[in-house]
Amino acid sequence: MKTSIYDTLRRSFSEFLAVPFGMVAAFLVAAWGTSAIDAAAGKRGDAWSGWRRFLDSFIGDPDQANQLMSTIATSLVTMSSITFSILLLAVQQSSAALTNQVVDQFMRRRTNQMFFGFFVGASLFVLSCLGLAKKDSVPVLATSLSLILAVVCLLALVALIYTTLDQSRPTAIIGTIHDTTVTARRREADDLEDVRVVDERPDGGYPVRSRQYGYLSRIDFAALRRCADAHPDRTIVIDRSLGAPVCHGQPIARVIGGPPPTETEADSIRAALRVTQRRELQGDPTFGVDQLGNVGWTSISTAKSNPAAGLIAVHALNDLLFRWGDEGLIAVRGNPASRVIYRDTLIDHMACAYEGLMVVASESMQHQSLAEVAKGIARAFPKLPHVMQDKLVRAVEGSLSALGDHVPTDVLCRELERLEEVFRVEGHPRAAAKLQKAWESLARARGDLHSRADRVPGP
Repeated sequence: MKTSIYDTLRRSFSEFLAVPFGMVAAFLVAAWGTSAIDAAAGKRGDAWSGWRRFLDSFIGDPDQANQLMSTIATSLVTMSSITFSILLLAVQQSSAALTNQVVDQFMRRRTNQMFFGFFVGASLFVLSCLGLAKKDSVPVLATSLSLILAVVCLLALVALIYTTLDQSRPTAIIGTIHDTTVTARRREADDLEDVRVVDERPDGGYPVRSRQYGYLSRIDFAALRRCADAHPDRTIVIDRSLGAPVCHGQPIARVIGGPPPTETEADSIRAALRVTQRRELQGDPTFGVDQLGNVGWTSISTAKSNPAAGLIAVHALNDLLFRWGDEGLIAVRGNPASRVIYRDTLIDHMACAYEGLMVVASESMQHQSLAEVAKGIARAFPKLPHVMQDKLVRAVEGSLSALGDHVPTDVLCRELERLEEVFRVEGHPRAAAKLQKAWESLARARGDLHSRADRVPGP
């Protein structure tokens, strides 16, 4: 329970609360200082500076100043509450149309945090000045600053509305997911350089079981290496990959060789494998791949039928495939001599995302989306390792049974012919022959009237 509360507070402050709370604290300190300056100035008199007498000409007596600050405070609170409610509703609607990452991105952006902190802090500044005002002095400086803050809040309101709507565009949402995923994979590849990355985990050993449920969101490989180095014959096998769901009591690691781990050592291993109730995009590139696949699926499917947003998601996924294939980040083998063993599942998630997009493009008959998927695979295929090529070949072969739902358009014909040629050149003649046969079967329907059910002629 304590760990759950700690994780919630840590995530809240890291995602959103730190900046607004800091700005609110700064405004409260400023309110106290402003009220102290007004109190030190005393009543009207010759001792006032020319600047204070100039401001006083617009303020009036103490009752008028306090009434003005009360009006400003009420207006700021009302305006902030209504505006925030409407903007959060707009963000929620955009999240329902695309992905829950819309809300996460909205909260993590520093500009949004500063806007919220500024509006709340300005309201508390005016309320604090109103409460600290002395009856025997005129709050000249406090009232003047309150007026200035009211004007700035009105101007900032326009900027807040625009930035919120701009952040809800599919290009901004998908672009942020893409950029964050690129950074997360580079960071993960650096961590895997000192880890033995395998396709199949070895059996046996002493299990270390999770005491939480959720998702494996962070792995401290350095801490695991220190645990393995504590005994010369010890090897630590990580049983769950980054982003994988974890149940309470499920083994998340195993210690092979050497003496069984003590309870302290087991706790150290658990601490290195952080389990939280939410996946974190910043440290999990597979989550970014899954999110792009989900956005593409939702937009392409008949549930939304939004080919524009679907093409943006497919293009982002194609860029990741090409970029990581060109940089050698699709399959990272790490250090074969390491005594920390891990299975990298990025290839599985990439193949699953492409397979899902090909299936849903057939369900909605979006030939342009399927053509973009085929284009991305064909362009990146020569740069990919053999294991990734095999995964994509199987994904394409599995989706051929749904190809008959499409109309043989020119753009789809061109991209599938290019993909067939790439398969043949890269040493996959069987897959190329299957793709050619399936496309020729569909192309025979060109020029004839068919329904969706009998578009592919029988043998």
